[in-house]
Amino acid sequence: MNEWQNLTRTALLGTDKKAFTPSASQSEIGLLLSELANNTSAEQQLLRSAGVLALCHLAGWVPQAIDPAPLPEIDKENAEPINNPAFAGLLHLLLSEGPPRLLWSALDLLVRRQLLPPPLLLPALLNYGAQKPSLRGILSNVLGARGCWLAQINADWGYVLASTDAPLDEEMWLHGTSEQRLQYLTQMRIRAPEQGRDRLAQEMSSLDARERAQLLAVLEVGISQHDEAFLEQTLSDRSKEVRQTAARLLCCLPESAWISRMKSRLAPLLSSSPAPETLLERLKGLSGKEKMLRVALDAPEAFLPEWKADALEETKPKGEKLGQRAWWLYQIVAAVPLDWWQTQLQATPVELLRWAGKTDWQEALLRAWYHAVLREKNPQWAQAFLALLPVGISIHSPAGVKINAFELLQCLPVEEHEPVLTLLFSVMGGEHLQRYIALLPLDASLFSLRLSQQMVTELHRWVKHDSARFDYALRHVMSDFACLLAPEVLNDVIDKWPHDAQQTPYCEAAFTALSATLAHRIQLHSFFVGETTL
Repeated sequence: MNEWQNLTRTALLGTDKKAFTPSASQSEIGLLLSELANNTSAEQQLLRSAGVLALCHLAGWVPQAIDPAPLPEIDKENAEPINNPAFAGLLHLLLSEGPPRLLWSALDLLVRRQLLPPPLLLPALLNYGAQKPSLRGILSNVLGARGCWLAQINADWGYVLASTDAPLDEEMWLHGTSEQRLQYLTQMRIRAPEQGRDRLAQEMSSLDARERAQLLAVLEVGISQHDEAFLEQTLSDRSKEVRQTAARLLCCLPESAWISRMKSRLAPLLSSSPAPETLLERLKGLSGKEKMLRVALDAPEAFLPEWKADALEETKPKGEKLGQRAWWLYQIVAAVPLDWWQTQLQATPVELLRWAGKTDWQEALLRAWYHAVLREKNPQWAQAFLALLPVGISIHSPAGVKINAFELLQCLPVEEHEPVLTLLFSVMGGEHLQRYIALLPLDASLFSLRLSQQMVTELHRWVKHDSARFDYALRHVMSDFACLLAPEVLNDVIDKWPHDAQQTPYCEAAFTALSATLAHRIQLHSFFVGETTL
């Protein structure tokens, strides 16, 4: 950093956050800048220094680097770089062309073999990680001592240090960009959640609304009952976005007073007893559970003033289709944990969805429960909502509530995806495939043989349709698809791909992308013969 960069940094941050301190240079310019600090405010010093340096620049002055801190020592490597030019070439290709999923596999092979990437590729790998956060975890395991050393001397690669036990850089929080402050607070919440919360609490009053909301959302990392008091306090923030963020986080604390208040508002809306038992029901021996499911539900008659203190909104948003009372009901129901309903009505999620259809407030209930499912990642409720989808349809809107199969799949363990996918991919298309694969982490397991065979069969059937020519998503998803197929179907997916009368593959661009990635996957496997890497 030179003197001009030092001054510019202060100007961007503001003198209230970082005072301008000229270097201790004994040159005439350095001495003049030091004198400007006498009997002047921080703002005046900055502006006068800028004027001096600008005039010197016009006269041909070239700023010299301020004495840099000495470079850190490089630790001793505990592993050797891989000595295979072909592997290095493939790794370079994957860095430039992807797909990230196959790059992850290549790096994972190095980790398992206790090898390091070629040193010449370290800058490219570090740059890639700066752009692709999903690869940072595996990258931190293969960079070795040399890669970590490089990360210390380039701020753009600081994410590597954040993923280690190295001390956090206080400058990131005090004078960093919004992204760096988010990164700092996230790491602090991982290491010491209460210290991270207290650090944010100290700064809240000095932040603008957008940054308050962004940083407050970080408290979801490591959230616990210890955060409740601060979140309750934040419910009175002047920004609506901040208040809503605080309420969303309080939803994650089932024992919070905020949720207790929501339950107390909801309970009176349920009738206290089922309808009278009929003679036919007595003869049929109607169960207690079936009687309970006849409990009636009403919506609030009025919006009480104290509700606003809990971030509930009296006025509907523009374009909201729910009625006024249904809007109030929706907000309260969405805040209450799903297991409360199961306990209150002694019913399963499937039975509760059926019961909702018999009330006057089905849309408000279904929408609130759906959002609660996505928040809680409740697999039992997710399965109940998935059962509402017709076969082969990924998005459906029963009672006006949009249900998305791919959102619900995120609530299920990966091992429970296959039965849903078997029904979903009975109608193949690039959009379906792209949406599902986007959910999978880079380290996701391969598709099972059964699912791979079904997908390949449906894919071959789909590409022959006229509408497949306009399936632009198909081309983009084929590289990821090639990384996830079971090894047993790799030959079939290429050899049995349909061709037209001129022996040109249908959906040629998709076929080319699939073939190229499969070739790279097989090549990668060949470097480690004897290990299952496909």
